[in-house]
Amino acid sequence: MGIIKTERLQQFAIELVAIAAVSISLWLLFSAFIYPLLGIQASAPMPVRTVVVLVMVFVFIKRRKETFSEFGLKLTHPMWVVGALTIAFFGLKLVLVQPIADWIVGILSLPRADTGVFDHIQGNLTAYLGWLIVAVGVGGFAEEFIFRGFLLKRIYDVFTLRSVGITVAVILQAIIFGALHFYVGLAGVISATVSALVYGCFFVISGKSLIPLILTHALWDSLIFTLLFFSGGTST
Repeated sequence: MGIIKTERLQQFAIELVAIAAVSISLWLLFSAFIYPLLGIQASAPMPVRTVVVLVMVFVFIKRRKETFSEFGLKLTHPMWVVGALTIAFFGLKLVLVQPIADWIVGILSLPRADTGVFDHIQGNLTAYLGWLIVAVGVGGFAEEFIFRGFLLKRIYDVFTLRSVGITVAVILQAIIFGALHFYVGLAGVISATVSALVYGCFFVISGKSLIPLILTHALWDSLIFTLLFFSGGTST
């Protein structure tokens, strides 16, 4: 008996190809046509693409007659514990995870993450409030469900050995998540990858509930946009 579940791999491959095809199509559409038409940098993030992928993920889950709780949308602890975990993880991200990412960037002598695509937020209340909504809905909920929920579980389910599945799933989801932050440069990719590795580990060891991660991610992205609004730049 091998370590790969062939049928699960084939099912996941079909879903992954569909997601990639739609994602690439939307990237071309926005970067080549819609963003230039609106005067937005072609490399700017695309929340619409994330929302579309989230809808696709929901459809895949429903077609397999799975439940959202299987992918982490569940409360495994009382709300006060969820709150404590959120505060603890946010603090960990602030005092340890981000400094480690910044240290790696420094060791590699890379320029800091380029937040130029968000320059329009500085002093612009309307843009700031709009990006706060994105921080909660897309950064917090959608990204966590897609990467730490759907993608991590799908990769894990491909393997017959639990330890191998968890390890590969946590690493691969982090690499993919990090790569999608190329719009802020290599430093941003490294920062996002390190964060996603820790997010994945936290998800596994904290009872496989996405709720603390959703809250932490939303708070972190909101902090980033708040700092951009008041100062015009910060690390990602």
